[in-house]
Amino acid sequence: MKHVFALFALCLLLSPAGAQTLFQSGLESWSEGIPTGFGGDQSTFPPANIQQVNTPVHGGASAMHVDLADAATGLLTTTPLIVTADRLYEVRFWVQGTGTVRIGLYDGRNENAGFSPLTAPVEVNSTTWQFVIRTVLCANSTLAAEFALELAVNGDGSFLVIDDFSINNSDLPTATAVTIDQIQESNLWNGASPLNFEYVRLEGVITGLTPNSYYLQDGSGAWKGIEVRSTPLSDWALGHRIRVLGTVAELTGFEETWPRGRTQLIVVQHSEVVSTGNPTPSPTLISAWELQEEEWESVLVQVQDLECLSTPDPETNAWTAANWQGTLTVDNLFYLHNPTLGDFYTITGIAVYQGTTVLAPRNVNDFGVGVGLEEHSMEVLRVWPNPASDVVNIAVGDAMHAMNYSLADALGRTVMAGTLNGSGLAVIPVHHLQEGAYLIKVGDERIFDVMRVVVRR
Repeated sequence: MKHVFALFALCLLLSPAGAQTLFQSGLESWSEGIPTGFGGDQSTFPPANIQQVNTPVHGGASAMHVDLADAATGLLTTTPLIVTADRLYEVRFWVQGTGTVRIGLYDGRNENAGFSPLTAPVEVNSTTWQFVIRTVLCANSTLAAEFALELAVNGDGSFLVIDDFSINNSDLPTATAVTIDQIQESNLWNGASPLNFEYVRLEGVITGLTPNSYYLQDGSGAWKGIEVRSTPLSDWALGHRIRVLGTVAELTGFEETWPRGRTQLIVVQHSEVVSTGNPTPSPTLISAWELQEEEWESVLVQVQDLECLSTPDPETNAWTAANWQGTLTVDNLFYLHNPTLGDFYTITGIAVYQGTTVLAPRNVNDFGVGVGLEEHSMEVLRVWPNPASDVVNIAVGDAMHAMNYSLADALGRTVMAGTLNGSGLAVIPVHHLQEGAYLIKVGDERIFDVMRVVVRR
């Protein structure tokens, strides 16, 4: 119950107390065949397809009838209005008929020909009046903004009737622009975000989708992922880059309190698709025991060579896997997989904290073939000192052939590579590297071992 109350309190905190009206029209006044206040320079919809009608109307004596015959599609924009960067604006109107409407804002921003991303479409197919409210985010302060209605056909004989149109300046505070790692990186004992309860704006690429939330990531590596607790739109997909405004909060369990919180973005006030078709961030290779570390929460990771130790639980469909580095739970949050008991898998997935961290693969492509301990540990790898400041020593006992090594940073980039000498030894200078965690991989494509080393001064 305390979690429900906290969410309710946040909703009250962020609810507008009385938005200021930027533009309002009952579509009663017309000039040159279009409503007064419409027909800005960015308008592309043919004026000949717009008519003033006195029935049906939602309020007053007239409304705007838009003929979408002959596949008429285009933008109908307002005349210039004053807007402020980073502010949300609410566009409201009533509509009936058959067609599709999306809302946008021309504010002269650098991308997308000066337009904001269009909102989710409003599919209209009724002679009953339908109330519509959509938010748009301004990116550029200007005296010459134009709010746009994209009007599109939706079947033969399409038309729309629009009435009582208004644009309101949201009373929400300006969201603080942050990166995901600024939210996630925490030195607190319970892993709580340093921005807990803050109203923020961020961007990231979708790495996972559920019916009630989606996961965003901005680059690869530690602290780069976050869960957004909001229903994704039906046409969103992996690789969509999303801009979202919401409040940082910690989920700490329902039936019993978790040892630490799961950082989320909740009470989402606005979201928009910035771009599509982006590559998802590369998964970061970690060990089974590292999965439990706070820095990997909501991040796309990969754990190699896991043996299936159990069949999926009949109630949760979760199953247990392990390798020489530890044991973990594979969860079905995104995808239900039927593993074969005793088989080895290399699994990519999102690290999801729920009292303990589980590995959640997203589809069949997140499963690769793994190898067992006896194939992996033909040599004994030692790495010292750890943490290291100047050099790292590598030793492989009983090396029977020349082996390569590579050192990768938290983003998965190889920063150094070489070959062990005939005695299975190598000394790697690290004095020039930035502080942080690195992965050392020693071996060849079939037989290798991986260890984590920390550079610290």
